[in-house]
Amino acid sequence: MRKKTFNKEVILDLDYTLFDTARFKRALARSLKPYGVNHDLFFNFYPQAVQKQDGKYKYSVNKHLSLLRQRVADIPRVQALSRIKKVVEQSYLYLYPTSVRFLQHLKKNGFRLILVTHGDKSFQMKKIKHSGIQKYFTKTIVSDRLKAITLKPLVKNYDEVFFISDHAGELKQVKTELPQLLPVMKLVDYSSRSQVRGFGIPAFRSLKKIENYIINYYNRNKNRGG
Repeated sequence: MRKKTFNKEVILDLDYTLFDTARFKRALARSLKPYGVNHDLFFNFYPQAVQKQDGKYKYSVNKHLSLLRQRVADIPRVQALSRIKKVVEQSYLYLYPTSVRFLQHLKKNGFRLILVTHGDKSFQMKKIKHSGIQKYFTKTIVSDRLKAITLKPLVKNYDEVFFISDHAGELKQVKTELPQLLPVMKLVDYSSRSQVRGFGIPAFRSLKKIENYIINYYNRNKNRGG
């Protein structure tokens, strides 16, 4: 039998994995406070600004603002978008404290990194650009499709590729549909190991522990035959 190929590649999610999206959203909400938009009002309309259909996911700032203006009619659109833009331009403030070090260490150990994220392409790319992390990735993909669909062409030529995400549902899906992926869950405030325990997916609270797991796994298995 041929030797099993281990691709030194790690596919990473952005939101809640490398990027503290909860804190970022709170900053977006605060940016509109001068126009009478409080925290609760902002988040009450947030779900309606997210398009979820046929497995697609896309948050629209413009749609969110339009919904808010239905409640607070005198929100000045141009000024509000300008304040939102300033928050996005400070996306580097909303990376988790260890995200950059995590990416640097994986690169130093010879791993190629791919970023795959959900959402509106323009909005997500601005977050990525202003966070300063794009330089660590050999490829960046923004998609509104299910992660399993987006990931399939990336891993078809390999036996084993790591995939790191906070989202239990998509981790379980890729575990089932893309067996060559090695899913790892980044635990955040709203999640727990029990969400993926039955699927045999390792879960860690810190990026440092994920880094150690990836490097140790590779060192143990890089010469394994198929």
